[in-house]
Amino acid sequence: GIGVTSTASDQPSTGGQTPMTAPRHGAAETRSGESPRVLLVDAAAVNAMEQALAGTETLFLEPLISGSLVRDRTLTGAVLSGGGTEYRLSPKAAGSNKENSLAGLALLKFLSSFRGELCVVSAKPLCHVLLNAGLPLPATIFDASIADYLLDAGARGHSLTEIAERHAAGAVLQSIAAVSKPRQLTMSDDEGEPAAAGEEEAMKAAAGRMQALMRLRSSLGTGLETEGLLTLSRELEEPLIRVLARIEHTC
Repeated sequence: GIGVTSTASDQPSTGGQTPMTAPRHGAAETRSGESPRVLLVDAAAVNAMEQALAGTETLFLEPLISGSLVRDRTLTGAVLSGGGTEYRLSPKAAGSNKENSLAGLALLKFLSSFRGELCVVSAKPLCHVLLNAGLPLPATIFDASIADYLLDAGARGHSLTEIAERHAAGAVLQSIAAVSKPRQLTMSDDEGEPAAAGEEEAMKAAAGRMQALMRLRSSLGTGLETEGLLTLSRELEEPLIRVLARIEHTC
């Protein structure tokens, strides 16, 4: 095996995983209505994942980021997809030891040099992480929160849930709400379970957010085009994200 394990649905694996090779590019697309294949990526599998995603036009990403201050922000995990197979780099795989911290850095290098469109809910925190790692910022970024702001500047907020309320069906909202609920500990939990459960919940929530983002991208893009805001988004707002991120990083 190459350090990639597969689950049969979009739920975190609970056991019985079997090593498998990474899919060839183009072989990972899922049919309408089907759950995506989920690959859990460790340090040994990052290169194979990069090869599978290298030719993707749009890469959807939900990063797990720690650090409240700009200079302290680091990547602790990620869920990403090119529209088919879903790849999950867990917090444990992203930095629990030297080998795995290299996996997180390898993923950041891949994101930094990605030639297609990198689609995220909010781009600046990711830009801070990349700058903290000494890496260039991606060439093309689609920030869903900025797109929603352009479409509805008077809205009270532009979180993923608020974006979904304006641009998506109820099923998307339900999926976000379902993965946002914290797990309730029971009397049968031992001292070693909460941390593991917390990690599993974080990955499940990140996967739900990324799946919602995938459903929202088309609606947001169509809205920008219909309202004549696509050029403004690409030529002003998107470059401004990088400018502001760099300014905040040097302050």
